[in-house]
Amino acid sequence: MAKVLFVQPSLQPPGGGNGVAAWMLQALIEAGHAVHLLTWWPYDPAPIDDFYGTALTGLPLASERRVPVLPREAFDRLPARLDLLRNALFIRLTALAERGVDLVVSCNNEWPGRAPALNYVHYPARARPRPEADRHAWYHKAPLLK
Repeated sequence: MAKVLFVQPSLQPPGGGNGVAAWMLQALIEAGHAVHLLTWWPYDPAPIDDFYGTALTGLPLASERRVPVLPREAFDRLPARLDLLRNALFIRLTALAERGVDLVVSCNNEWPGRAPALNYVHYPARARPRPEADRHAWYHKAPLLK
């Protein structure tokens, strides 16, 4: 079976992309792949199972890694979320982690990388203009996007 790096900042509910990620993660593990999970926030399968109807609790991950403590805590303590910068760091850490894997899987929209990858794109993150429902963050305001 394949060695899979599963990259998702969070699988915790709520969120449509997180739900898709949870079901994809379950399918990969049940198919017998060695799944290495890389997240930003903690992975706790019980609430995921309760919310999305998955059965991740008790399924074995080959490894579970999070972003190193120093950058994670630095970002999490800032008054602004800085999602674009946080995402850029997460992408960089993924590039380091993808060495030696057969496949990278992500539900975090477009995901660059050098290894073969499968990306679930709910709505292209870099697409412009953003849909009105998505203009909740300061950097999604029309003048800043231009």
